[in-house]
Amino acid sequence: MKSQRRSLVSIVVVVLALLSSSTILRADVTGSITGVVHDRANAVITGAKVTVTNVKTNLSQQVASGSDGSYHFLALPAGTYKVSATASGFRVYNATDIVLQVNDQLSINITLDVG
Repeated sequence: MKSQRRSLVSIVVVVLALLSSSTILRADVTGSITGVVHDRANAVITGAKVTVTNVKTNLSQQVASGSDGSYHFLALPAGTYKVSATASGFRVYNATDIVLQVNDQLSINITLDVG
């Protein structure tokens, strides 16, 4: 009887260890970068192409700014990024060395210059 009880306790301990390790492995290791694209007069720019590029992996994602000028990059892996934005009639915007850490929610508002 004691050996069965000991075996049951061992099984429970192993199951709990596996469950806790899977929870740790699933922990959020991402962050987000959001913001608003506008011009020097502070008017929002709709449809601007905003790109984030992970400097280490060179992987990029691109979105268009919404009707309110906002853009959102969610669930980005932690790392160093560069952000660029373009829109017709405006100069290209570039920001470099943006460090995104786990659970960061960075707000980067972008001002585009006419040109």
